[in-house]
Amino acid sequence: LQRVCRAGAEIEVIGPYFFSTKFAGDPSHRIPFSYRTFDNYTPPRRVRFYNRWRLKYATNFGAGFLFETIDKRYIFDRSPAIAWIGWLHNLAPLLYERFCPAFLPPMEVYFRLRVVKPTVAPPDGQAEATG
Repeated sequence: LQRVCRAGAEIEVIGPYFFSTKFAGDPSHRIPFSYRTFDNYTPPRRVRFYNRWRLKYATNFGAGFLFETIDKRYIFDRSPAIAWIGWLHNLAPLLYERFCPAFLPPMEVYFRLRVVKPTVAPPDGQAEATG
């Protein structure tokens, strides 16, 4: 995604939650999502113990931080009749995912990301001539 988007582009990613029947029941889904799916590709918002450890042992294969997280949340269901239950999941998403992910699992995880690309300086001696 980062390679084909321009710098600053915003993308939305919606994937099946790893405990949902949407993931387990559809053989075309190969990768389940969690609330922390993009953590290794986004800079931490607050540097606490977990984030200090994550910065030191990042598993992003040296790619650096490719995105900024604008928004992320659970989507409990698309049906308005029961979608309101999702507020419970999004109240404390990391606590929910850590201690009770199988209790009323959400169907999907939503991410809104901004693409970050490093600025590349022109090679020495090839600066544009002004005239």
